[in-house]
Amino acid sequence: MHRLLTMTVVLTLASTPALAAGETLQELAGRMYRDATGGYLNEIKTWLGMGADINYQLPYGGKTALMGAVSGGQHAIAQFLIDQGADLGIKDDTGRTALDWAHFYGDKKMVALLVAAAGPAPVNAAVPPLKTPAPAKAPVAAPNKAPSARGVTPRAWTDKARWPAFAHFRVGELVQFWTSTGWRRGVIEEVRSQQDRKYLISQLDQPTWKDYYAWGEVAHVTRSPYWTGFFVGEWRLGEVMAVNTRTDGTDLYREFSYAAASEALKINGDGTYLWKAGGKVTRGTWTPAASGPGVVVKDARGVAWTLVNHTNAIEESIRKLQTARLYAPGQMSVAANRPMGR
Repeated sequence: MHRLLTMTVVLTLASTPALAAGETLQELAGRMYRDATGGYLNEIKTWLGMGADINYQLPYGGKTALMGAVSGGQHAIAQFLIDQGADLGIKDDTGRTALDWAHFYGDKKMVALLVAAAGPAPVNAAVPPLKTPAPAKAPVAAPNKAPSARGVTPRAWTDKARWPAFAHFRVGELVQFWTSTGWRRGVIEEVRSQQDRKYLISQLDQPTWKDYYAWGEVAHVTRSPYWTGFFVGEWRLGEVMAVNTRTDGTDLYREFSYAAASEALKINGDGTYLWKAGGKVTRGTWTPAASGPGVVVKDARGVAWTLVNHTNAIEESIRKLQTARLYAPGQMSVAANRPMGR
């Protein structure tokens, strides 16, 4: 049984200046990059239908949606973007193309797909070297031995049940942050407003790679109580969002619909869990994620999934929810949420 929740946002077209329209298209392109990385084809089609530029490059890093699909290993999404006219020759701020990144990640299937799309013309497949090789997973430092950045001493967070409050991390502090390829380390460059609740972070090995990350995706580099304690409780699984746009005179109606699944995952403080999915109930013992904050559980097939926090200001302020996702190698991630103030 699925429950459909619908939210409608009304924008008046007549009062929308050209600059605001440009900002909206930029926002759509940013969403398209995010959904290309995550493998959400329907959402990408929605953004393109609303006028998003398929070749738009993110302000920080210069990444395109096609590069997002490559970094997320989303072969079907990459093929769709190519079929829709994505430019394979665009380079990001590091001088890499989508093909360069496919070689960098060692994704042979993606390399073959991009080479085939490029046709018989010669393609430069050389990958510009990194100053320091980027690790596949950010190493976890021993407790109380985290290096500081720019002389800023990291402050501990001892609350086991709550994520570090926004602005707990300061400019110049070393942190780890979640990306499509897992946890990486970086330095806080800017602390956005309480309304945005985002940090601007430069990657430790590549300081020119800067981007904004939601406060729920930023954590200490040393193991802390909240790394597992935050996830204790019941999470609702499988919510799907759809976006519909319609016009009526001078008004633009943007409707957001959420199909909330009845599946659930309960993480218990005693180290056990209960997962209700597909009419089955799976019980087991969860383990801490090895590379950063999170807990690992297994489904009825024995596949290991890692629950990662993705709480952000939008979901908090509009829907009063904490959000997370379940990740498993070779599987599409699963959305999770629960009411705030659990």
